[in-house]
Amino acid sequence: MLCGHQAGEALVPVLVGVVIDRAVATGDVGALVAWLAVLALDFAFLSLCYRYGARRAWLADVLADQRLRHLVADRVLDPAGGADAGRLPGELTAIAVADAKRVGVAHFAIPMGLAAIAALVVAAIALLRTSVPLGLLILLGTGVALLSQRDPIHTAKEVASLDLVSDGRAVFGVGVGWNREEMADHGTDPAVRGRLVDERLAVVLGNQTDDFAVGTF
Repeated sequence: MLCGHQAGEALVPVLVGVVIDRAVATGDVGALVAWLAVLALDFAFLSLCYRYGARRAWLADVLADQRLRHLVADRVLDPAGGADAGRLPGELTAIAVADAKRVGVAHFAIPMGLAAIAALVVAAIALLRTSVPLGLLILLGTGVALLSQRDPIHTAKEVASLDLVSDGRAVFGVGVGWNREEMADHGTDPAVRGRLVDERLAVVLGNQTDDFAVGTF
């Protein structure tokens, strides 16, 4: 179910492109209604898949956690004893609580990982059917610039140079970042990284249009 959700998510931009190409660009009202209906069905499908898929994965998480705790408790309470042999005081309690939870979480994380792979496969097929060179470029060469950790002036110059040599075909990906330790190494406060990236992106874009931005950071 989670694979269906991610596949449906990957199809959303594809269907939006189809709506634009086959309905909006042509002015065909009938095609517009039909493709919007298909898009609505896709949203309904991915929503239902996530609802029931996430519920089943969460249930597997809880049941595995519960079962492992019961097994550990049964071993500790075994009349034959010996469960604590070679273990530090409290170690079995830690296993019953923390380690059991980690095993349970795996029952949720593994389906989510498989769903991400499914989304990648669907996106790859859609991209390669549209254009093999462009699809390979996006799949193998796409990266993002973490503007929260880069100098905006240097980045603006690099983007301008890339835009010039590519004759305006450059695709500039921007990310905010998630690694707090890495941000701290670059002098960035994680609490304001969103606003910081917004301002630095305005500097990069302003360099292209001579509309220079002034901000807090």
